[in-house]
Amino acid sequence: YNGNGGYVTKEQAIAGIVKIYEVKNGKLKPSNYQMSGTSAAYSEAVRKAYAIGLIDDINPQQYVTYEELCDWLVQVL
Repeated sequence: YNGNGGYVTKEQAIAGIVKIYEVKNGKLKPSNYQMSGTSAAYSEAVRKAYAIGLIDDINPQQYVTYEELCDWLVQVL
């Protein structure tokens, strides 16, 4: 439990989306881009999402909206 009241952050959502992408398409190599504010636990997933153009700049600690989550899902499926 992360204590955020059931909300999902953008970096958490991206980590799940990247997993789906990798199951479907194979392992990704993370970019060298370091996005500020990303937790160590999600840094690699965020850099992988950046590498495939799924994201360009996000606030990783901000809560994800349904619109963003659905957009990312459609892009990887």
